[in-house]
Amino acid sequence: MNMVKNLRGVTFKHCGYLDYTPDNMLIYCDPPYSNTKEYTSVRGFDSALFWSTMIQWAQNNTVFVSEYSVPDDIAPYVTLAKNFKRRHGLRSADGQAHIKNELLVQVHATPQNQPIIIEEQMMMFEGLL
Repeated sequence: MNMVKNLRGVTFKHCGYLDYTPDNMLIYCDPPYSNTKEYTSVRGFDSALFWSTMIQWAQNNTVFVSEYSVPDDIAPYVTLAKNFKRRHGLRSADGQAHIKNELLVQVHATPQNQPIIIEEQMMMFEGLL
């Protein structure tokens, strides 16, 4: 019951990110993981477009993304919020098996000078559960 009380006033949206224009929101995205076998329901996911959209959204929103890795050109725009230390076995597009840690990163609108751990902001999520 505490979970329900903590979620009063919270709106959840489940939609394609291109169908949404957030403003002053806390956003969590769980895209198809890059360099893994495609989901049958999500063919041709454009990872570059996704990341550029997340950087745009970060101008006036707080944006978190769940991923196993971040493209090199995007890395300056993210900070590690949490390493879940859960290792997952994945298949890459070429069928090779890989073990990766699940990460939660915060996306920023401008490059960051140095990585910052955002553990205190994670309490917003943990407090809801």
